[in-house]
Amino acid sequence: MAIQWVDVTRRAENHSVLVMDLAMETMRQNKIGEAFGLSKPFAPKHYRQFAGARWFAQEDIDQYVGLLKQASHRGDLKRMGAALEKRMGETRKGADEIARLDVRNASWEELEEAFQRFCQIAIDHWFQIYHYIFLGYFLPDEVTAEVAAKVPDPEQQSAYLLTLFSSDKPTEMREENLALLQLAEKIHKEKLDVHSPVVEELIENHLQKYAHLGRYYFRSKPYSGENIVSRIEHLTAEDIARKKKEFAEQRNLPQKAKEILRELELSKETTDKAYDIKQYAYCSNLGDECYNYLVHQGAGLLQEIARRLECTWDELTAMRHGEILEALRKKEPLSPSKKNELRERIKDHAILLEHGHISILTGEALKGYYAREAKAEEKFTHLKEFKGLAASHGKATGQAKVIRNIKELDKVRKGDILVTAMTTPEFVPAMERAAAIVTDEGGMLCHAAIVSRELHCPCIVGTKVATKALKDGERIEVDAVKGIVRKL
Repeated sequence: MAIQWVDVTRRAENHSVLVMDLAMETMRQNKIGEAFGLSKPFAPKHYRQFAGARWFAQEDIDQYVGLLKQASHRGDLKRMGAALEKRMGETRKGADEIARLDVRNASWEELEEAFQRFCQIAIDHWFQIYHYIFLGYFLPDEVTAEVAAKVPDPEQQSAYLLTLFSSDKPTEMREENLALLQLAEKIHKEKLDVHSPVVEELIENHLQKYAHLGRYYFRSKPYSGENIVSRIEHLTAEDIARKKKEFAEQRNLPQKAKEILRELELSKETTDKAYDIKQYAYCSNLGDECYNYLVHQGAGLLQEIARRLECTWDELTAMRHGEILEALRKKEPLSPSKKNELRERIKDHAILLEHGHISILTGEALKGYYAREAKAEEKFTHLKEFKGLAASHGKATGQAKVIRNIKELDKVRKGDILVTAMTTPEFVPAMERAAAIVTDEGGMLCHAAIVSRELHCPCIVGTKVATKALKDGERIEVDAVKGIVRKL
């Protein structure tokens, strides 16, 4: 019987093979099953990266969602959310240990041992890898149902729910944004030159703490001084005043959520679910931030491995972790034929996990797979308006800028509407410039939803059609109260 594949997360382009291989190893080592405390192993039978997206078989989704529902009904999500947050801290601790290694003077055996440690940290990190996505299939709806029964006005419902679903804890992105704002305010007030030694030192201090937030797994680079200067130069005095007010409001969100819960007198079960949503909203962002920190702190190790294997960063991360370990044991540069194979993977690939076995398709095999698996893309340019989920309140009008990969992010100018499949940490500087954000994918716990609430930027997620219905330069209205995108 043919597999019923479901595209569960799309980030505009493929992750590197190394990211996917380690994530699949998380599944093969039963880390997901351990997160649920299962006596029997649990791993998806069919999982893949293909055509820029991550896919599950429908039967695996049903089983995964079923386990999460059982955990929710047992009241286990609080424990699991706390365990997830603790694991993120362990990732950072392990990353710092790797950063302290003298990899330049390490033997081949020591390098292999260090890389094995790096991989195991990454494998352990994702033990609740898709929890936040599949919790979004039912948990927000269960809270929404009780709120809607008590609050008849749709706009008031939405306002309450956004407060209830917002994290009580500041993400690292929010902390970085506030630090950047304070730096920009100092520059404005003291009329400092952004290229002066005083400001350069302040920026360097900022980068020492937050540079890793510019990364996204093994692609993208850490924030640079040039990135920080550009972001500061986009902030006017009016922007700074407005954002200071917004940050003050965010600090009051936990108290506002408590007041809403008291006012509505929600059941204990629903109240617990609201706090579970808050925790997983926080952890979904934290998961990316800590993995990016691991890559940032491990960059010296990976660069030394690439140097000894005489390959580029992209070629190294196009390998499975077992291939890298095998190459380290040989103690010699990669062969020309291996490099050619890796370059094919960089161009495009499909990586599949089927009944515990991992395979990679490139070249002619990949073309055949596309022919069998890819569906013709439906056209939606005729739509005058379409709906999605209002993830961050507000309204905005502006020019649509359709972003299909991270190389196009510079297209987004101040006041534009950022339109994409789904955002990632690399998008944050562009999200700061945008008047509103619209995505094809996602729910209340996705990156775009969380970050847009942190930025107080109107956002509609889960439209399914935005990147197909809109063209660059079209003037549109985003009503992120009603969840409607309208062409003007």
